[in-house]
Amino acid sequence: MPRLFCADLVLKDSLPTLDQIDQVERTGRVWRGTLGGGGRTGEVRLREQWIHTERLSTVGQLVSGVAHELNNPLQSVLGFTELLSETEREPQAKRDLGQVRLEAIRAGRIVRNLLAFVRRSSSERSLASLNEIVRTTIST
Repeated sequence: MPRLFCADLVLKDSLPTLDQIDQVERTGRVWRGTLGGGGRTGEVRLREQWIHTERLSTVGQLVSGVAHELNNPLQSVLGFTELLSETEREPQAKRDLGQVRLEAIRAGRIVRNLLAFVRRSSSERSLASLNEIVRTTIST
């Protein structure tokens, strides 16, 4: 059976490991390990990837906790704003309360987007009026 061995396809640092693999294979045993360019280089790279993944996971947990903590006061702001709007008679105050309500809704949308990002779920899409967005932005 022809031997398939091509040192040109691997890093030069891995050649000693390939020699070990060849020796083990000649005895009929199975070699187990990884090629990583110089032995420990691969381990270091895997460790760095693991640390990066752990950090991302921690950031995700932090974002999720903050989003949930922000959501509760936002719901209170929305509820009280609606209650005040129903009884308010002064037009300017009513407009101001409407603006507070819109901004609280906007903040709630940001919280939902953060949670969707952390959960890796598909983002929620909705139609929006560009004119309304511009009007809201100009009025603030």
